[in-house]
Amino acid sequence: MNQQNAIDPVIVEKLEKLVYDEVSFGIMITLRFYESLNLKKIAQLIGKPETTTIRHLKQLLEEDLIDIDAEKTASSWGKFYCLAKAVKAIVEKDDAELQKREQEIAKDLANYKNMTEDKLQEVFIREITSKKSLEETALRIKYSINLNSNIQKMIINSFIEASKELNKLKEEKGVEYIQKNLFLDPADINSTTLFIKYSKARHVMAIVEKFIEFHRGIHQLQRDILKEMDEEKVPEDERKIHLVDLFMGTTDFTYKIKDE
Repeated sequence: MNQQNAIDPVIVEKLEKLVYDEVSFGIMITLRFYESLNLKKIAQLIGKPETTTIRHLKQLLEEDLIDIDAEKTASSWGKFYCLAKAVKAIVEKDDAELQKREQEIAKDLANYKNMTEDKLQEVFIREITSKKSLEETALRIKYSINLNSNIQKMIINSFIEASKELNKLKEEKGVEYIQKNLFLDPADINSTTLFIKYSKARHVMAIVEKFIEFHRGIHQLQRDILKEMDEEKVPEDERKIHLVDLFMGTTDFTYKIKDE
């Protein structure tokens, strides 16, 4: 990594603290996925008043976490905001590390079926205790949960805003006008939550195996779709993002200490 793309530890620390600020964290998530937005759109997506949103935007600008998108602002009405370059570098690094870790986990899973329960316990304990700190692990989990929560809010708020506009149009023009003239961009909202009871480490590994299998399949599909859009020269503003939320976890995290 060259000096220009080096990760700024001060920015990393600021981002970690941001996890606990609902509004500012929500703003950062909208800019991560939409890249460049004005005040009105950001406020709509995070479901907060513009007065509240602009206050947090000013603070994020002062913290060097976001920038004014000069190009977009020059060609549009009002200011447009985007993630700071230092933040984008951190996001890209995290995405790369996530894909690398996914590959490592896939290799580990290839061997778990041949392990005894005691050996699997050793793997679990080594994985947890090898982290820099358990607090850091908890922070990463909190980040992931907040990330998904904010994306879900964006989806719902975007849908609500579109519904209001369509209802207003229906009242003004009538149902027949809508049915005759409406064209919907490809979109979908669905939600599935599953719960699995288990008692052994190998049960967890079997669940994780399915999780990774699906995750890798989605990554491959993502690459295939991107290649198709590139070949068809689909403009960037016609490309949407579809959330595939796969959070897993144990509802009751407990442990025992062996009596030596």
